[in-house]
Amino acid sequence: MLFSKPFNVFFILLAGSLIAGAAKQYNSFAGPWIAYTEKYFTCNENYHWTWSLKSTHFNPARPLDLQRLTGWVNATTPMTDQTFVHVTMDLWSNNMWKQNAFVFKFPDHGCSVLVKNIPDFVRQVFNYKPRTPCLIPAAYYEVNDKPVEYVFPSVPTMVYGHYRFRLESGYRGSTPEACFIAEVRVVPKPVQ
Repeated sequence: MLFSKPFNVFFILLAGSLIAGAAKQYNSFAGPWIAYTEKYFTCNENYHWTWSLKSTHFNPARPLDLQRLTGWVNATTPMTDQTFVHVTMDLWSNNMWKQNAFVFKFPDHGCSVLVKNIPDFVRQVFNYKPRTPCLIPAAYYEVNDKPVEYVFPSVPTMVYGHYRFRLESGYRGSTPEACFIAEVRVVPKPVQ
């Protein structure tokens, strides 16, 4: 009886390590990824663009199902290729936001940058169809239960985590006209 208990514990640990070794493991730091949103906010200051968006809950059991988006965006000025885009991503770590974990600054071609980097979001929210020159007209845009795929073709590998994504845009030499915040989770892309 004395030897059976340690033997059972050893057997369980051995079996567990063999099962874990046989399973496909994800890199826990960075790699191919998918993103999903948790919340959308507007910045505190007064800007020419405002939004109120909500997305459906992300189902971890079915990670490839697209989130559905409902809400509106009010753009009182157009976005063209004369606008800049600044993206700041803060990382949630140790119960606080680590500011400026990633910073992307695009001094011009703001419209094209947006279309290139978050194409499905721009297509669904702004009813965007490719045109030259790039233009998102000033208008009131409404989204009602549209599926949105959060793909970023220019960023194939990303550090996994919980981010606060802040996008500012405006015309060169002036203060930003648009400022949006979204809380986003970046998780490993499932093997298909």
